[in-house]
Amino acid sequence: MKPRTRNILLASIGLLGVAYATLIRGASEPSDCTFDLDLAKLRAAAASLPGEKPGELRVEHLTTFHMPEAVVVTGGRWALTDMEVYSYQLVFPDRTIIVDTAMNEALAKEMMGADYDATAWTRLERAMRAASEIYVTHEHADHLGGLTSILSSTSAIARARLTREQLDHPERLEPGKIPDAVKAQLKPLEYEGLRAVAPGVVLVKAPGHTPGSQLVFIALSTGKEILLTGDTAWHVENIDRVVGPPRLVTYLGLNNDRGANSCQLAAIRALGIADPKVGIMPGHDAPRMKELQKQGFIERGFR
Repeated sequence: MKPRTRNILLASIGLLGVAYATLIRGASEPSDCTFDLDLAKLRAAAASLPGEKPGELRVEHLTTFHMPEAVVVTGGRWALTDMEVYSYQLVFPDRTIIVDTAMNEALAKEMMGADYDATAWTRLERAMRAASEIYVTHEHADHLGGLTSILSSTSAIARARLTREQLDHPERLEPGKIPDAVKAQLKPLEYEGLRAVAPGVVLVKAPGHTPGSQLVFIALSTGKEILLTGDTAWHVENIDRVVGPPRLVTYLGLNNDRGANSCQLAAIRALGIADPKVGIMPGHDAPRMKELQKQGFIERGFR
């Protein structure tokens, strides 16, 4: 091999190594974090509204994305992992609340979801139309898309509780869309920090994964407590390692705020350490979902 050719090859290998370390495996510890996730404050807010807390948290699994673990968490393996798509139903004595609405079959196909459960969608659609309120953890189509499919209904518009940030970033919803005429009728939910929206139910602003991301803390009447992270954490490994997806995923279109996301992951991890009895459910983690169902935090199938 000629020296020049060898030098070019060695330089190329070096650049590839740097790119791999930086874009795929590289991660930095969060610093100067101000994100507040104080468990005492969450519990106080959950108890601040009169009335009975929800007795059940139920789930529907609509479809699944298959991705390399290295895409889900910085430093992960290249083996495929499941990214299940969920919708949640809070069951009160006299009403229900929906958190996250997954997406209909057309959107799932467009986003390359596998094995769509049409029967689960029928239950979800019926549950959305019967719910007193509908919230979403953020404005991506696999969380908000289901709601967009029924927003032609005036009653559905009245039930939707979308934040200002979720409504102000339609580019994050693609390929889903809220028609302009419908958007004009939606009254944005506006708050700072955290807000109790029902007995036992607290929203926590967490812009990072998207501008409109929020966590949902739930205190059940059974005494169990659970934190739905939305996609602030895709899998529990994001929390355990305090890292989100690799930089390459950010550059290729996720466009998340990596610093804010890391601080939020650190706060979620600290909350879990402070009280391990609190169930923490990431956005798309199939093994954690099975674990929390086994422990009685979540029941499968909407009422």
